[in-house]
Amino acid sequence: MSIRGTFQLSKLSFFHCPHTGSSKGLNAFLSNVLPSLEKHVSQLRGASLVLDVTQRRGQDPYLRAEFLNGREKTIGLKNKTEEEVAVLVNDVMSEKGRVVKKVPRRVMRTRITSVQGTWQPSMTSGGGGGGAKRESSL
Repeated sequence: MSIRGTFQLSKLSFFHCPHTGSSKGLNAFLSNVLPSLEKHVSQLRGASLVLDVTQRRGQDPYLRAEFLNGREKTIGLKNKTEEEVAVLVNDVMSEKGRVVKKVPRRVMRTRITSVQGTWQPSMTSGGGGGGAKRESSL
């Protein structure tokens, strides 16, 4: 995503092992989708985005995104399929690199806590509710 016309993602690094089974989806993504992604990115963004592929033997695959504001985001890609990796890469490319902040909600406060009163374990229900069971006497 861009802020004032500047795309915020500066570097996208893929770390994988060419032999382990947990990297199977990422290896398929790198061989099938990455070349077309590089062409698309170079047409859209120019040379502002760096795509880096690194082999780490015997390690689980992951993706590291670096943004212009200095923030880094790491996403694990262990046992992901090629389509799931493509979705995650698309999501990371559309991020602004900001930290997600929790929106404060208004707290409802009243003088009366409950209209019905508080529940006590000694209460029994007359119907099919979740109270204590009655024993039947014949």
